[in-house]
Amino acid sequence: MPHRLEVHSLISYPSFKDTGIEFNDSEWRCQKLIKAYKNKSFKGFFTLKINGSDKYYREEDTRSIVKILNKKIAKKLLTLSDSPVTIVPVPNRQATANIEHDFRTWELARAIASRMDNGSLAVDALRWTKPQNSASEESGTRNSRILVKNLKFSGSLDGPVVLFDDVLTTGGHLKAAAQKLAEHGVNVQFAIVCGRTIWERSAPMIEWQSETLEWLNQEQKSNFSFNIADLF
Repeated sequence: MPHRLEVHSLISYPSFKDTGIEFNDSEWRCQKLIKAYKNKSFKGFFTLKINGSDKYYREEDTRSIVKILNKKIAKKLLTLSDSPVTIVPVPNRQATANIEHDFRTWELARAIASRMDNGSLAVDALRWTKPQNSASEESGTRNSRILVKNLKFSGSLDGPVVLFDDVLTTGGHLKAAAQKLAEHGVNVQFAIVCGRTIWERSAPMIEWQSETLEWLNQEQKSNFSFNIADLF
């Protein structure tokens, strides 16, 4: 039987500019939204419709942007689960087991759990055994078979467990995290991410979508299905 993990994502994160396709306004907006969520710098500004009016956002508004997105994710989680959940963040690449420090996805997960206001928790249950190279900038791996060997589980988890990451690209990190938790008897209900990398033009760009990651004997393959839900 193949392993399956349902993943919910809010924003399509365009990654096809190198193909010669120029981003349109919506694609630039989504790229900047995700850069802000990942705490990366971006140039210029974009607009979001808030309470019926267009509002301008720049890099200095990153904290406000993150709060808006965390609120959206928390609201979605409340519709997906009737009970409080335990949110386990996929660790950022420098979040290693031998160093006690905060990391970005755990910080985001705690903010989301707090927004839910129903007893949900964010738990730092997964860390890397050694720092990981960036897959996008340093030729790091996205192969779940390799990644799972470099993950370490600690602590105990109660209640429905949900995996969280900022962006889904190939699904390798989510698969590895789900596998590592399964090795310790933890069943992941589903995963939720803010962004989903796309390599060709897609519409709409901001909308809750779902896809099912499948893997058999740790080989990667994926099936996709999309559900219409709340928009900005």
